[in-house]
Amino acid sequence: MTPKILIAVPSFDDPAFETIISLKKLEGETDFVHATKYKKSTYIHTARNCFVYDAVDLGANFLMFIDADMSFAPIAFNNLVKHSLELDADVIGGLYVSRYDETKNIIKEIITDKEGFKVLHDIEKIPTFDKPFEVDGLGTGFMLINMRVFQKLDPPFFYYPNPKDFGLKEVPFPKNELGDDISFCMKVRQAGMKIYCDPTFELGHVGKKVYRHPHYAVKDKFEGNIE
Repeated sequence: MTPKILIAVPSFDDPAFETIISLKKLEGETDFVHATKYKKSTYIHTARNCFVYDAVDLGANFLMFIDADMSFAPIAFNNLVKHSLELDADVIGGLYVSRYDETKNIIKEIITDKEGFKVLHDIEKIPTFDKPFEVDGLGTGFMLINMRVFQKLDPPFFYYPNPKDFGLKEVPFPKNELGDDISFCMKVRQAGMKIYCDPTFELGHVGKKVYRHPHYAVKDKFEGNIE
């Protein structure tokens, strides 16, 4: 059965030109049934929570977040869905970098620091670019979520908690909150579900320029690279 996917585009402001073009290119270039909804909100986590109920109302099997500052080729969406189905993944997202610094990956692992506290740490060395790999957390900018996940979680699904709520080292104010993307990942992990990062395609993160992971700029390794 072909999965029914709601593509959800949350935004503070109007979507980036590159995002609109990417979504337009996707039309007719995927075998997966999907609908697309846009939601503008001052609070992105509120928009994300609303999209969950939109997906339920639509009868969707999956909720796909594509943030309004992402750039991608159709192969990115198609690969992510394909690998999600192959892995029967609860949550899977693409590999991208900060829109301010292309050396900073938005994927996380939990490590123990010298004082014995659990802390979130940026994964600096990507273990493989050939297949998805498991992570503790990653950004929701290009993330596919199986709707069964929300049946196992209590709302709110996306919010800004204190790290200590998840057994992590408390950070002094004013940096004492986790982002809504990481809080979601922590809730998923607490419920015993797995999160994957799929590095088999290129993503762009739109800031002053389109930031990409340096790996993809080395050579045209993947079909459908972003111009």
